Amino acid sequence: MQKLIDRTKDAAMKDLSNPADLASRGTFESWDVDNCAEIYAVDQALKDGVKIEDMFIRTVRFSDGAFADLCKNCQRTFSEFFKAME
Repeated sequence: MQKLIDRTKDAAMKDLSNPADLASRGTFESWDVDNCAEIYAVDQALKDGVKIEDMFIRTVRFSDGAFADLCKNCQRTFSEFFKAME
């Protein structure tokens, strides 16, 4: 999981369309890449022996519990993960 996080941070720093203040911190959002609950949950599931093909990632907004799209950090971090699920 750390490799995926590091790749996302690296991509954020190199993406010329990413605002400079975010790029300098290695993120596509106003928060750090590894601050997302999705990253923590997938990391924990993998450590617990869950197979990638048995996982389903769904984002829920903290404020109201409604489903939401993955943030830009998670979209980038899990892009290879989603390919493995196809």
